[in-house]
Amino acid sequence: FTKPAQIHNPRRFFGASMSQPPTKKQKKTMSTEGYTMNVNKAVDKKFAGCSLKEIVKLEPSALKGLGDRVDPMLKELKIDTIAKLGNWKFYKLAKAILILSELEDKGKREKGSALNMNGALDKDMEKKSLKEILKSPVSCLQGLAKWSDSTLAPMHVKTVEDLGKWKFCQWAEALVHMAQFENTDMSS
Repeated sequence: FTKPAQIHNPRRFFGASMSQPPTKKQKKTMSTEGYTMNVNKAVDKKFAGCSLKEIVKLEPSALKGLGDRVDPMLKELKIDTIAKLGNWKFYKLAKAILILSELEDKGKREKGSALNMNGALDKDMEKKSLKEILKSPVSCLQGLAKWSDSTLAPMHVKTVEDLGKWKFCQWAEALVHMAQFENTDMSS
């Protein structure tokens, strides 16, 4: 029987044969041979060799198809990296509304139900159905000013539904999520 206190130093417990963490030089020369995973269709060609952790630090225009013109527009919304785009609370809210709208039973709200999203919607939208909210301008989301409609429109995002389905937010969200599991030293 081994007490937890005895395993305090795992190197001593498992013996000298336990491998040491790689040095900086070893990290730079870790083999990538045999790996096939890539996100080439999501990022511009010049970023195809970047790690996920590097990609999420890039400006949103690094996503294939966005172009440099969107960076100043997104900066107006305080989005200056792919990570911020993937974690943008208004995208996540729009996506949640989109998903849950498919589960809404039209005209069948239970009497006395306290279900609401009042903390996320402008006052005039609070009594609307999820499907009605989807068809509304993105500025109906509490915290997005009216000017955000004209900022997002050139990117083909005009409604809450457009935002919830916007492939660039979806890609950014997936990249951010996967980056959490990337080992920069290629260890398992």
